[in-house]
Order: sequence, then structure tokens, then C-alpha cells
Amino acid sequence: MFRNRGGNGSAPDDGYGEVFLVIDNLYAFGRDNIDQFNTRNPLLAKVTELVNVGLAYGIHVIITTPSWLEVPLAMRDGLGLRLELKLHDARDSNVRVVGALRRPADAVPADQPGRGLTMAAEHFLFASPALDGQPNPVAAINARYPGVAAPPVRLLPTNLAPRRSARCTADRIRLSSASARKTWRRWCSTSPPIRC
Repeated sequence: MFRNRGGNGSAPDDGYGEVFLVIDNLYAFGRDNIDQFNTRNPLLAKVTELVNVGLAYGIHVIITTPSWLEVPLAMRDGLGLRLELKLHDARDSNVRVVGALRRPADAVPADQPGRGLTMAAEHFLFASPALDGQPNPVAAINARYPGVAAPPVRLLPTNLAPRRSARCTADRIRLSSASARKTWRRWCSTSPPIRC
């Protein structure tokens, strides 16, 4: 909904565009940052939430994993495009063709890096840009597009006094009763600052 409003001009442009979160090896990410009480990375739940609802806000999540079994069930349904590179064992493939005697993964050549299958058993080839000759590819891209950069990330204040927040929201919050307005004013005048 937010992206639709931005596309038709009814919402202001935030200047950020699409955001891509890339996690190379979801298996390793899930085992990172754990202890004896938390056997999975606590950030994995946040990534799963981004996979399932982030696309509506222009957030794309790209993951790689050595096995489909490592992708949590809650995350699998939210993954829109699934591509499968050549697997070590074709029996691990999720690509199936009804009525076929062989798995489509058997037909992916092992000696051609970047080859794989879509979930519809169509072959594809990934290509990577040839940046080998550049000593610093990021500097080369910045030199080619001078002055083009993402806007800086806006940070929240570390100290927010209630009076300040009351000033900014007084015209936006409609309190229905006189007692509610009195309580709001008393809270704003006596409460300590909120620390973030």
C-alpha cells in the first residue's frame, strides 16, 4: 500500500528507494550470535518478518543457503523468487517436474559456474560484472556518478523531553475530555525526559 501511494504521487518521496538486505549463507547466519539458551540467532525472527512483509515497503531480502532445509518454514512462503544453483546432490533439489523420471537438477552442468534452475525447471545463467581490473570498484562507480548518493540515515534523538513531544503533538492529538487534557498537561510538566 505504501509503495502504491508513492508510485502514484499521493505519498511524499522519501528519497531512499528500494532497500536490499543480502544474507550470504542463511545457515551460518542462523548459527551466529547464539548461546546455550538461544540456539538460533535472535535476528533470524526479524529477517523472517522482513521476508514476509518487507516487500510492501520496498525491502527485498536476498538469501543464499546450502540447503532448502535450512530455510525456516515461516520464511519459505514469503520468498517470492527462488533460484537453485547446481547442488552437490540432486536429491536435495526442490525443483520437480510431474511425470519426469529424472530430477531436473541432474541436467545442470557442474562445470559451468552460475548455472541453475528456477522452480519451474527452467535453466538460467548468472553473470557477474567484470570488476577484476579495477583496484577499487566502489571508487570507480562513485567517479562515474559524481554527486549521486543515498540520503543520510536520520537518527532519533537520544533524549526526548515530554514537553517537547507535547508541543509537537498538541495540535495532532485530540483529547476528548477536559480531564484527559488536564492529565496530559500534568504528565508533560512533571515527567522526566524519556531516554532512548
